[in-house]
Amino acid sequence: MTSKTSTVAKGSRAAASNGKPAKGGGPASGIEVADAIAKAQHGEVSVSPAKAIEMAGTLFRQGKLAQAEKVCRQVLSARPANADAHNVLGVTLNAAGKRSEGIESLKRAATLAPTAATIHANLGEILRQDGRLEGAGTALERAVEIEPANSQALNNLVIL
Repeated sequence: MTSKTSTVAKGSRAAASNGKPAKGGGPASGIEVADAIAKAQHGEVSVSPAKAIEMAGTLFRQGKLAQAEKVCRQVLSARPANADAHNVLGVTLNAAGKRSEGIESLKRAATLAPTAATIHANLGEILRQDGRLEGAGTALERAVEIEPANSQALNNLVIL
């Protein structure tokens, strides 16, 4: 059986400079993300934490794990209680082979945002991958309790 992957920035849409969604209605292109990160790092543009997390999610989906991790850590250095940054950091660390660190980041995210189904679903899936089935079941059940139609959590509960 195959498992579902973790969800990052699901449904997020990047705005182009004209205020409309990026071409295709999806996340910003890799070039837009890289440009925004580079400008932000040089102090040319102020990027909101939400935009930075969206960029980190895009980098994650592009497989640019080191860059995604760096952006998440930058957000967390300024806002350590940002649950979304902990969520993206957690799945990024897991994908980079740093599962224990990823689990800790996702646990922190779940504590900070106890009603965020996606965070619980991500935590449950990574705990399942790590063989921590009891914890995985608890996290996935919590995700379904919060959002009964959460297909990621429902599918992963079946696998469990």
